[in-house]
Amino acid sequence: LNIPSLLDEEDLRPKRKGTKLPKRSMNAFFIYRKALDKELQNRGYYDLRMRVKVRYAGILWKNESREVKDICQQLANKAKKLLEQELNSTTNYCMPTSQPVVSDDESPSNSVYYSLESFTPNEYLYSALNNEILPYPYSENPASYPPEFFMQFF
Repeated sequence: LNIPSLLDEEDLRPKRKGTKLPKRSMNAFFIYRKALDKELQNRGYYDLRMRVKVRYAGILWKNESREVKDICQQLANKAKKLLEQELNSTTNYCMPTSQPVVSDDESPSNSVYYSLESFTPNEYLYSALNNEILPYPYSENPASYPPEFFMQFF
């Protein structure tokens, strides 16, 4: 099994599920399994069940040489770097501006000022519906948000 010739950089790149990137990159065994899957397809075995392929890959992996496992580990490290690059280049937040956001009537009560110093990227929420930055600290627990935060969605 010639793994480097079977897999290119696109195979190592993280695949999005909807709009989300995976949290972890592929490990050495998954790289090996992906290469084996491609080899089986190249030989015309398109209709094998995943259960059979995984079992077959596990048996082969246990008996593989140290060199093949090292190659897979190097490719897994490369996949990890690609995922980190993708995560760093993808911004899931909108940076606040130091310019005021002022309503049409220009009244001071309706203007909201946010400075770059006052928030870090994960300390505020961005409301896509109202196109504004909300001064609520980010939390994994939805119960920590005030009711008015949720009212914007209704």
